[in-house]
Amino acid sequence: MSAKTLISRFLVSASVVAALAAIPSSASAAVFNSPLDGYWPMIKSAQKVIDISGAGNNGVIGHTTQSDRWDPNWVPGLFGIGNALRFDGNDYVEVPDTGSLSPKRVTLEAWARADKSPGQYKYIASKGGRTCRSGSFGLYSSINGGAAFYVYDGTRWHRSPMVSPKVWDGQWHHFAGTYDGKKVRLYVDGSEIGTGTTFTGEIDYDLPNRLFYIGAYRGSCDLTMEGDIDEVRLWDRALSVDTIWNTIRGFLTQEPAAPGLPEDAGDWTTVG
Repeated sequence: MSAKTLISRFLVSASVVAALAAIPSSASAAVFNSPLDGYWPMIKSAQKVIDISGAGNNGVIGHTTQSDRWDPNWVPGLFGIGNALRFDGNDYVEVPDTGSLSPKRVTLEAWARADKSPGQYKYIASKGGRTCRSGSFGLYSSINGGAAFYVYDGTRWHRSPMVSPKVWDGQWHHFAGTYDGKKVRLYVDGSEIGTGTTFTGEIDYDLPNRLFYIGAYRGSCDLTMEGDIDEVRLWDRALSVDTIWNTIRGFLTQEPAAPGLPEDAGDWTTVG
C-alpha cells in the first residue's frame, strides 16, 4: 500500500470516527453491534477522550496535581495520522465506572511507544484500584520494565508472562492482554508472549476505586506512564490470537495474514 493510500484511508477513518462520536450512545451501539465495552481512538476534544463503542464511556483528561499544565499532551497518532496522547509520568485519562467496564472475560488492547522502558509498574491502562496493591485488571510495564497483563481475584493477582523491556524502542507496538476464564495471556504485535498463566476464577471488581484509567493506575499510589498511547479498546471477551493478529495486519496493510511474528520483531519478544 502506498503512503498516499494509507494516509487517505486514515483521513476517511477519522471522518467516520468523528461522525460516530456525535451519535447518541444507543444509536451508536446499534451501529457497532459488537462486544466492545470501550473504544478510545484519541479523538481530540479539549478535556474529553471520546468513547465510540456505543457504551458511552467517555474519559476526562486528568492529572496528579492541581494544575492542568500537567495534563497529557495531544500528539500525532499512529504513523503521524490522527491523535495520540503523550503521558509524562504525572497525568492520566479517567473514565467513570459503569457496568460495561467490568467484563467477566476480557481483552484490553492499546498501541503504545516510548524511547526507553518507563520503569517498573507503569500502566498503559487499568480498571480500579485497591491501595497500592492491584487493580481489577491492568496492562502495564510489570516488574521487569517490559510489559504484562494481569487480573485480580480479590486475594491475589494473576499475571501473564512478561515481554522484554526491549519492546520500548521508540516504535509503536500493539499490546493486548486477555483472560478467557482459563488463562491470562499477553500478545505483542499479534504474537503471544509465553504460553499464558493458568487461572480459573473470577475477576474482582468490588474495589475501593472502580474507575478505568488510561495511562495510569490509581489506588493509594499513582503509577503513571511515560510514553505515547493510542487506540485503546476494551472487549467483553478474550479475543483469539488470529483475531488480534489479523486485525493488526488489516489495520496496517488491508492484507489478510496468518498469525505469526512480524519479520522485524527482533529479540524483545523473549520472556523477561
